[in-house]
Amino acid sequence: MIHEIILPMLGETMDEGQITAWRKAEGDKVTKGEPLFEVTTDKAAFEAECPADGYLRKILFPASDAAIPITKVIGYISDKLDEPLPSKAKTAAASAGQAPAAPVVSSPAPAPTLPVTALADTQRVKIKISPLARKLAAQHNINIEQLRGKGTGPGGRIVKKDVLALAQAVPTAPAAQMPPSALGQTREIPMSKMRRVIARRLLQSKQTIPHYYLTAQVRADDFIKLRTDLIDTVKKACGIRLTYTDLIIKAVGLALADFPTVNATFDGDKIIVAAQANVGMAVAIPDGLVVPVIRAVDSRPLTQIVSDRSALVVKARAGKLSVQEMTGGSFTVTNLGTLPIDQFAAIINPPEVAILAVGQIAKAALVDNSDHIVVGSTMHMTLSADHRVVDGAVGAEFLNRLIDILQGPYQILAQGI
Repeated sequence: MIHEIILPMLGETMDEGQITAWRKAEGDKVTKGEPLFEVTTDKAAFEAECPADGYLRKILFPASDAAIPITKVIGYISDKLDEPLPSKAKTAAASAGQAPAAPVVSSPAPAPTLPVTALADTQRVKIKISPLARKLAAQHNINIEQLRGKGTGPGGRIVKKDVLALAQAVPTAPAAQMPPSALGQTREIPMSKMRRVIARRLLQSKQTIPHYYLTAQVRADDFIKLRTDLIDTVKKACGIRLTYTDLIIKAVGLALADFPTVNATFDGDKIIVAAQANVGMAVAIPDGLVVPVIRAVDSRPLTQIVSDRSALVVKARAGKLSVQEMTGGSFTVTNLGTLPIDQFAAIINPPEVAILAVGQIAKAALVDNSDHIVVGSTMHMTLSADHRVVDGAVGAEFLNRLIDILQGPYQILAQGI
């Protein structure tokens, strides 16, 4: 029996992928469920499982950068090695392996080379100078016009000794020596498949989504105190150290519950409001950025969010995230608070309609309720929203609700620790 290998749909928004590696060669025995090939999508790279037991008989699409539509037949598995393949397999293999012929571009005729002269006025007589003398003149920064009529070679030709004589009479300043660069030599770095996917997706987001941005300041003293008070309790409960990101994600989940149009995705002609707050968190990895999703943030206790965040970050940095852990998000948080960045604006992760960018917590001069200037801790947040779905007033109200939660942070414990 012949089994088709198709490019699977590995996410709700996936419409194509690139095969980056095959784990087996043609003729190898394969087992259902084992990793068979790697595919890169617009989210990340995944391993695809073998769909049947048997032998890998034909690979129609070898590893390459070519985009392949989902559900496309990319190979065949047979129960036995001598089973005939369908006739379309040979046709597909030929078309898949045939690279388009490069267009023949005729080279333009070279531009005529004009004789090199030292005069802008072409009516004047050309200076006769030997190639070696011309080279020496350039090295000594001598204008050969200074030697016109002074050549001692045949027919008044300027020769080596004429240039050297002038160079000795008029010493030239030595050429400036550039210090060696700490950066080394200029080099080209090919873009990885993930980097190309990130570039394409972010360009698509900026070109097709009408972003607007709202920035606000949070007074963070009570927020800091809450984390300090809870660190030991959370550590005992789940064995993981509580971070500011954990508290922010939980606060975002509570705010999203009050603003369903922010907790949504956009599908061209319809808005899909999520049934729960599934918050993605941007995680930097050596080759780019991934966004694993923590689910039902609005309704789960804090320690469960802490545990999920920790496990997802570990898997993200090891390149072990599953498809389910990378899809289904309804909102994203990106936090650069560990770096000295006060504020920044993030690019929306489609099909979501908003993303929150969080800066560092820093000391600042503030005015208290008695109009006295005091020193306090602040944190800036910027909401990027899709104006097709989230009106400016709604975005502002959502951000204001989030600030209310973070400045009255014990609301974060609404579902318990």
